[in-house]
Amino acid sequence: MKIKKVEIQAFRAYDKVDDATFDFTSDSGKASNFVTLYAPNGFGKTSFYDAVEWGVTNNISRFLRKKSENKSAARAEKNKYIWRHNNSDDDTPSFVKISTDEVNNQFERYLCHKIKSNQRDAKFDEKLTDKDNDYFLDVMLSQEEIASFLKEDDSGLRYEKFINAFGDKDLDKKYKKLTELISFNKLKIKEISLRQGELKELLKDNVDKHIISKINHKISDVNKFGLSIPNIQPNYNEQSDSNLKFEIIDVVNKIDSDLSNLEGIVSTIDEFLDSKNSESLVEYENDRNKLKSIDKEIEYNKIKISNLDKLTILERKLEEFTLRHNTKAINLSEFEYLENNLTRLDDLRSSFLSKKDELEKINRTLIEDKEIESNINKLIKEDTRKKHILNENRNKLITQLESSKYIYKSHDIKTKLLESQKKEYSKLRSEFEDVRKKEKELLTVVERWSYFYKKIESNIFEDSLLEYLPNLSDSFIEIKKIRSELPTLKTELTISNGKLQDSEVLDKSLNELVDKATEVISKKSLHQCPLCSAEHGDISSLLYAIKSNNLIGSISKELVEENNEIYNKYVLAQEVLKGHVNEIKSSLNSLMEERSNEINSFKRLRIDLINKVQDKENKIKVTQSLIDGFRNETQMKNIDDYEFALNDDIDSLELDITSLNSKIKVNRDRVDSTIIKVEMGEVSKKLIEEQMDVLRNDSFILSFSKFTGSKNPFTIQSLDLTEAKNKVSYEFEQSKSDIFKTELVMSDIKVKYNEFDKEKSHEVVTLLEKQKNEVESRVKVVKAFVDSFVEIKLDKNKDLTSEVLSAKAKYLSSIKDKKSLVFDIRTIGEYREGVIPFLKHSEYLVEYNSNIEELDLLNNIMGKELDKERKKISSFIDRGIKSFFYQDLINSFYQKIDPHPKYKDISFKCDFSNDKPRLYVIVASEESKIVPTLYFSSAQLNVLSLSIFLAKAINVKNPETGKDVNTIFVDDPIQAMDSINVLSVIDLLRSITVNFDKQIILSTHDENFFQLIKKKVPEHIFASKFIELESYGKVNREDQSVYSW
Repeated sequence: MKIKKVEIQAFRAYDKVDDATFDFTSDSGKASNFVTLYAPNGFGKTSFYDAVEWGVTNNISRFLRKKSENKSAARAEKNKYIWRHNNSDDDTPSFVKISTDEVNNQFERYLCHKIKSNQRDAKFDEKLTDKDNDYFLDVMLSQEEIASFLKEDDSGLRYEKFINAFGDKDLDKKYKKLTELISFNKLKIKEISLRQGELKELLKDNVDKHIISKINHKISDVNKFGLSIPNIQPNYNEQSDSNLKFEIIDVVNKIDSDLSNLEGIVSTIDEFLDSKNSESLVEYENDRNKLKSIDKEIEYNKIKISNLDKLTILERKLEEFTLRHNTKAINLSEFEYLENNLTRLDDLRSSFLSKKDELEKINRTLIEDKEIESNINKLIKEDTRKKHILNENRNKLITQLESSKYIYKSHDIKTKLLESQKKEYSKLRSEFEDVRKKEKELLTVVERWSYFYKKIESNIFEDSLLEYLPNLSDSFIEIKKIRSELPTLKTELTISNGKLQDSEVLDKSLNELVDKATEVISKKSLHQCPLCSAEHGDISSLLYAIKSNNLIGSISKELVEENNEIYNKYVLAQEVLKGHVNEIKSSLNSLMEERSNEINSFKRLRIDLINKVQDKENKIKVTQSLIDGFRNETQMKNIDDYEFALNDDIDSLELDITSLNSKIKVNRDRVDSTIIKVEMGEVSKKLIEEQMDVLRNDSFILSFSKFTGSKNPFTIQSLDLTEAKNKVSYEFEQSKSDIFKTELVMSDIKVKYNEFDKEKSHEVVTLLEKQKNEVESRVKVVKAFVDSFVEIKLDKNKDLTSEVLSAKAKYLSSIKDKKSLVFDIRTIGEYREGVIPFLKHSEYLVEYNSNIEELDLLNNIMGKELDKERKKISSFIDRGIKSFFYQDLINSFYQKIDPHPKYKDISFKCDFSNDKPRLYVIVASEESKIVPTLYFSSAQLNVLSLSIFLAKAINVKNPETGKDVNTIFVDDPIQAMDSINVLSVIDLLRSITVNFDKQIILSTHDENFFQLIKKKVPEHIFASKFIELESYGKVNREDQSVYSW
């Protein structure tokens, strides 16, 4: 697949499709194999690559590399368009169309720009990438990512960067998970092994193996006495042990309490029998019979007293009945008067009903008049309200008329003020953007310095740091020098330490030899040296010669001095190195502190500008609101028309006010006349109500109401007094009968009881109650004593004293049984103390045996399987990395460019010997191998990364069709390359188009490079294509260049 045309509209730097159509076809109509796009920086070269990538994959990978930072930056932007061209018309659709030489492989993608103000058209989400087309990313130059992992010093970090950029992340995650499992398995084996040692010590303790059966047997014995102490179960634990301990304590305390109660009862029985109360036991039944006889005597005398009291009550009732009888006699005579004067009732009723009709008529008239008054008042109130509104409107219009000239003059001032405020706002916004830009630039610098500082902390010194600290170049040179010397000094120190140790061993051996020789010479009294046969005259001279030998210790002394000298040099070098490092760190800290202060100043200034911008926005809104109000009010009329219209409105309102005044006056007159009419009606109503009250309180009417029970006699239509008369006669006879009955009962009581017996009866009752209290006291003492014992029953057929002695014997037997039970329970408590140690011992034994099995599983099964799986996955990853690097092709490309005179063979090696995989990039010559990051220049590293990319891109296929992707995009490849590299790169790219039939689409900002390509790859020979951007986002469509070369 080769690209013939790219059409871009309203996307990134490009607006109209007419200015953003890239035609890659040659004169023959075929896709050109070598396309070069030239434009100065900032004209839209990168936007072209973004558009092509988005058109094919629905995403832009460079925005995904720092996803979180880009998202934050997008949220901070007020503009909702990140990918769409900012100045495109709203009706202009955003799209990218890519035409290829394959009919079934065309690309066309549209960007939706109808989004809310708080949304962004760029989502920065790798999930949106079209997975069917993500193979296309391998032909877009990712030199930055390749250079990133090539330049990494740490081989482990290089592996991580390669996997994140190009590798199988899922497989790498599986490998890491597997290494974690292996580490966990080893840790688990170590933990179990340590635990086995602890368990061996714990299993040495002696325990009673039969303790469970002993304690359960004893528990069964005591539970036969009604207790419920639980047996020891297999799940018995510390909590169970604590519960059993407290239950034993509770049970023993309860039984002890019962024992104390029983002993108290026995003591109480003994005390009772030994006291004078023992006689009361014998006389208990006699005293009970005596109590019954006394109760009967008391009851008889109380009945006598009650009847004498009843006679007094009957006398009072007789008086009441006599009074009622006399009252009924008077009522009968009054009733006869009413019967003889019934015609007077008719006259009074007729007069009352006439007054009632007249009152109802007046009330109806009053209601109607009051309703008329209320309605008229409502009309007056509504008209008054309307009049008030009209007055306010008229006054408002008059005020507007009087101030019209001022309003129009004020409007002109506000219009000028708005223009001034908008200019100030634009100026503040511009200042704000400048400050924010400077603050961002300073932050970038400080972050760069912070990066250097962290590198220094990791003992890494980058040459680029010298750009910021040129005055410390001597320190950098000294650091490099010392760092190169330190390994040599360390090696010398190690060798010296070894020599010193060997010397100490030799001295020790020589001293032992001297001691042996001295011992032999002393024993045998020799005067001739046993080693060298030298003659010394006597034994003393020989011993002195041996002890004064300078050879012993002199070698060690020289070695110690040599070792100290080397050590001092090593320590001094480290201290000097540390001093230089601290000097650089201090200088870097000072620079960062200065810039941080500047950043804080810019930050405060930015916040101040934000506040000023917001304040200015609010003022603009207020001014605009006032101007809009003026326009709505005046409808944009000139001042004369505006005043004329106001006068018309005022005249109209005054006519309406005059009309309402007339209407209000008429209604107020009607209200006054109605009020007078209502007042006269109220007077008439009051007079009639007073006359009706007089009729109601007439003495005849009141008497009639009393006898008939009628509350309103004026409403009675037909009158029958027979029932009322019979009722009065019945009540008269009833009162007469009550008098007779009462006198009869009183006569009977007077015959039975003499009134003077009442005092004597009271005296008898008092004496009997005193006797009763004495007997009851003796009975209660005995009963309280007997009732306190459940076993003793009061029975008149049994001897109470014998019963008490029998109960005492039972109590003593129960005390004996409970003491025996307490002893058994305390035995259970003693057994309990051995249960937990026995159970723990059993648990330790089970755990020990289980650990043996688990160790066998972890060592011989899981460990071997995990290691086998790790080797399998690491082998697969290694093959995947090797397949990514087409090593022969990379070397072929690399050697064509010939960036290094000696090291020309590239190889890649992945090391999985440790838990953390490492990726090594090795450049070899015939004699040696080196790591390129340590010895290669930036240009040589860029050549290497370009070679890797091209080798990869040439082999990219569409996984769906299996066809080669014959297009390769290269964006500005010659940065940091020298002139020899540049020529070689052009030759290499040209050979790829010829030998591999690939289409190279290349961009550059370097005009010399562009002209060089034109000469090295001319159109008439290679059908190449050269395109220029004449300005920002605009393709030059003329045959002639817009640039003066």
